[in-house]
Amino acid sequence: MSDGASKKGKRRAPVGQTVLVALLVLLTVRSFWRRDAIYWRSIDNAAGSMIATSTGFESDHLGIGVFRTERLLPVTRIRDAGTFVESDPPGLHLDTADASSDDSFFRKLGFRYERQLDDRPESLRESLRLAVPSWLVVALLAIAPARWLARAAKDRRAARVASEGPTMRSGVIIGLVAGLAVGVVVTLLVRGHSSSSAPPGTSSASAASEPPPKHPIVGTWQTNIEMIRATYRFDNDGKFTLTFDMPGAAAQTTGQPQNVTGTWRVEKSSRPGGTGEQIVMVNQTSATPLSVVGEEESAPIWSLNSDQLVLKNLNRKRVEELITFSRVKPFVAGAQGGGDAAIVGTWKTASEWIEFKASGELTMIGGRSERGGKWSLDGDTLPLLVEPPPVKSAARRQADPSLSRPSETHYLIVWTADKNGFTIRPKNRPDISAQSFQRLAPGEQAPPHGAIMSPSRK
Repeated sequence: MSDGASKKGKRRAPVGQTVLVALLVLLTVRSFWRRDAIYWRSIDNAAGSMIATSTGFESDHLGIGVFRTERLLPVTRIRDAGTFVESDPPGLHLDTADASSDDSFFRKLGFRYERQLDDRPESLRESLRLAVPSWLVVALLAIAPARWLARAAKDRRAARVASEGPTMRSGVIIGLVAGLAVGVVVTLLVRGHSSSSAPPGTSSASAASEPPPKHPIVGTWQTNIEMIRATYRFDNDGKFTLTFDMPGAAAQTTGQPQNVTGTWRVEKSSRPGGTGEQIVMVNQTSATPLSVVGEEESAPIWSLNSDQLVLKNLNRKRVEELITFSRVKPFVAGAQGGGDAAIVGTWKTASEWIEFKASGELTMIGGRSERGGKWSLDGDTLPLLVEPPPVKSAARRQADPSLSRPSETHYLIVWTADKNGFTIRPKNRPDISAQSFQRLAPGEQAPPHGAIMSPSRK
């Protein structure tokens, strides 16, 4: 009887759980900085569309859980379906990226429930993410190793004493305390690291002040490549965000701009010409088939000033080309320091009318409709932020969400000598003819309707 009880009390060490706990502790610490995922991706063809499904596990900011994303991509609206498949082919994938940032209380603890759904047939997209705190999983898995350690640390007792009550309760308590201690220690280490990164003696106000740009390229730049509008934002911390906006074709996914994030740096260029520098970008995340995660791209900086950036690019046909970017500045309505207030008033062409108000608002009158918006003028640059055209068809607005968003266009304005006329033309678009406007004569009034000016989007 006692021999059987003795053999029963001798339990094998939970080596597997102990190793798993150690790995989860490392993953928990890493989750403060990196999001790691392992997932299976499949692509199916159905009725002229591609259905991409990704299912897997992820670790992100003290949370560990599962995710599933599914989206429908009409092949007829994808310029190159092969590029999309090559960017994230079917099969098993390992992925890593910067940890997500969320200030919500439960998200900081590691809990997560996130569901997004776009059930439109032409742009079906659905995603679901569930996560629980990884430190809580560590605490539960540590119970068995803690119980084994508690038993091994004590002298053998009688079979009844060794297998009942006190030992089990102490093991459970030790396991839970160990898991909670991991979470507390990791949190304190991260907070200590964050606070130590700030210079001693600095106040919160001085810490909040932004350092000067480390390179003149820091900022937001925009260009047009055929029907695609590309916007780069180079942050001072060495990270960048690239947004592709495709007016007229945005419904191929969710109708929202498609983003790419990563890191950037400027280094000396080995190619002759230009400024002697090149920008190097490494893609870390991508929500568009136009960019591949992990890809490194470089381009010589051909010229750079406060308003314009020119890069020398090698396109997919291995042909060099110059791409011109314009700096995107925050839209401030009205005449700025270098703007001419003479623009305030009503102007016309042979069939088009526009009124610039001193408040920075504008009204554009057309034969069938009237649109409002805002204007800004600084030197010879005239940005116009115009409301979308009135489109009654809900199907058209659904197919092209850009019809429901204001459009911003930067024009180059040239005044006549007497300031009673000017011409405008979209900047960096020499292929578009300039439009001439004349100030309304005294006593002349704009009609309630006229043909509307259709500014080209950037």
